[in-house]
Amino acid sequence: LGKEFDLPIPEALETKPTRKPVISAAEVVSETDVLQRDVHASESGLVVWAQGVPDSSSLHVYAKLDETSAPLKLTPDGQFEYMPKTDGKKIVCYRQSGGVVLYDLNSGERKIISETGGPTAVAGDWVAAQGREIEDGLGGGIYLWNVSTKRWEQISESGDTARIDGEY
Repeated sequence: LGKEFDLPIPEALETKPTRKPVISAAEVVSETDVLQRDVHASESGLVVWAQGVPDSSSLHVYAKLDETSAPLKLTPDGQFEYMPKTDGKKIVCYRQSGGVVLYDLNSGERKIISETGGPTAVAGDWVAAQGREIEDGLGGGIYLWNVSTKRWEQISESGDTARIDGEY
């Protein structure tokens, strides 16, 4: 309460020490002492994940291009992004405040392609997302974003967690 919201802590409230995650060597995507989660990898070897921001409750998205490259932080400071997905050339992730962010690794561009909903997959010219009609929420139907035409198309009114497989 005090650190995150600048509110007084009630005297009667019992406090416990802050726990630090214990991360085994087998679970570490990149050497760190903060939480890592939402790991996703492409067939080309690109690995993306969300990683805790020290002294914060935020997450940032990171990418590792191959086994020898250093981790690359994608999320700008002050933003909260997680649940990344990649096809090896593009990365999509979910913003804490709602919305879909698209990173193009070839151009280095970061673009918010929707202020609502959350991404579930990316492949070639397509991004699948759910819940674009639900502010700050997920679920609520499947949508496709065409990277070339920069347009959304709703393909179902229900369902969530769509995957893109080849042409489908």
